[in-house]
Amino acid sequence: WKGLFVMEALSDSISLRNVCIRADASPEIGMGHVMRCLALADMLKSTFRISFYCKEIPPGLRKQIESKGFSVEQVANEKAFVDSLEAKHIAVLDGYHFDLELQREIKKKEVLLIRIDDMMSESFLADLVINHAPGLLHSEFKVQPYTRLALGEKYALLNSMFLEAARHQLTKKSIDNVLICFGGSDPRNLTERVLKSIKYNSQVKRIRVVLGPGYAHHDTIGPEMQDERVSEHRELSSVEMLDLMKETDLAIVPSSGILYEVLAAGCLVASGYYIDNQKAIYSGFLKNKAFYDLGDFSQMDVLKDLGLAELQDLEAGLIDGKSGERILHLVEEMSS
Repeated sequence: WKGLFVMEALSDSISLRNVCIRADASPEIGMGHVMRCLALADMLKSTFRISFYCKEIPPGLRKQIESKGFSVEQVANEKAFVDSLEAKHIAVLDGYHFDLELQREIKKKEVLLIRIDDMMSESFLADLVINHAPGLLHSEFKVQPYTRLALGEKYALLNSMFLEAARHQLTKKSIDNVLICFGGSDPRNLTERVLKSIKYNSQVKRIRVVLGPGYAHHDTIGPEMQDERVSEHRELSSVEMLDLMKETDLAIVPSSGILYEVLAAGCLVASGYYIDNQKAIYSGFLKNKAFYDLGDFSQMDVLKDLGLAELQDLEAGLIDGKSGERILHLVEEMSS
């Protein structure tokens, strides 16, 4: 009974701990930082109270966060976020503009600091650094003696639906149905470039094009959409997106958060990169033969000749669906 009482008391103590997530989203910044923080919140919500603090957040994304039961606070600057923190809170930072000085100010508040990273280009004062790119080494990170590292695809930041899908993947045996998605804004309009190329592939029977809320190239892509095989999809919920992926044979996506999603859904994948923060994920999964290599997206014409022969040696099951359990256990352990 004494042991049970201690465990219950510990559980109650942990359940009162606030997780304060600082991340932004906009057409210029993209949606990725907030989306992977939303996945982290999904993993921690059973034990922790979650709040988002955003300087920039589109109304639709804010609504999505709040629909999951998480609060969203608008902050004018980083001082406002730091001032909101109290001892024993957990602070999460995800963004390239959060410098070392901000980490120092947060640590002065006696909080547990979690840093979500994909660049490895800075020094960390964080208690925990999460970088889910495959194949990373601890020696590549400039951290403190107390810092713990959660590295690789076994810590994939995916919401519970995609983690569950990863446990029940189906084997794809054709490329009849193709999905194209380049995130929330696609400033370089790679969607149109990929669509032009894949339309020449005679094996493809249906092409689903997902356009994010920040997509601004509707005038130029319009003529390419005038094909009976092509359908356009906008403002999809996570459930709708997963359903679309389950119906997909081949997904053409960048090496960003959506790559983890299509791999979890069991799609065959063609992927590459177009900005620096995608290179670590790209390189890691390429070494694991997770996708057909499109490099820096400069050779889109290769898609017209892409067939099952080029995809038959790809590795499946790299996302095992257990990252939520691992991350929750790690944060509980560190905060107890």
